[in-house]
Amino acid sequence: FTDFRVLTESPDGELTLGNYPAEIPVDNETEIVVALTNHDGHQQEYSVIVTAEQIINDDGSLTVIETTEVDRFDATLTDGQQVRQPQTLALSSAGEYRINYYLYVDDPPPEPSTDSAYRYAHLTTTVVNEETTATAGESIGNESVSDGGTDSESAGNGSQITDNPVLE
Repeated sequence: FTDFRVLTESPDGELTLGNYPAEIPVDNETEIVVALTNHDGHQQEYSVIVTAEQIINDDGSLTVIETTEVDRFDATLTDGQQVRQPQTLALSSAGEYRINYYLYVDDPPPEPSTDSAYRYAHLTTTVVNEETTATAGESIGNESVSDGGTDSESAGNGSQITDNPVLE
């Protein structure tokens, strides 16, 4: 299996699940770290694609207005090896966004999707025109994970994306 995590830095400098920003100022650079650990028993090639979807939430029904690819990276990991890839979000339009993280084994398809991904995680945030954002003690964004086509489970502040956490 592959341990796939979307992390942020805690106030004490440790990488942690949760504390995803509920709000990000327009054009403000916010760092998120994608962590992969290979537990497949052999060397494995991975691709991660990050997209930002501007959405409208109308009483629980989400409509995607626009999708933009934010980042893409490849990693080849031996069994037990981990990579932590910093990824910078800097969105230029105000609104609600779903940030999608698609993990693929080997080559990804031309259009990433939850159905084609080996693993999938996302978080939601609001991009605002003002300079203030929520802090760790205030409201945080939401994050969810799926193993690619099966039921997904929500993961909030401090919860795990995979069953066996390995961060070293």
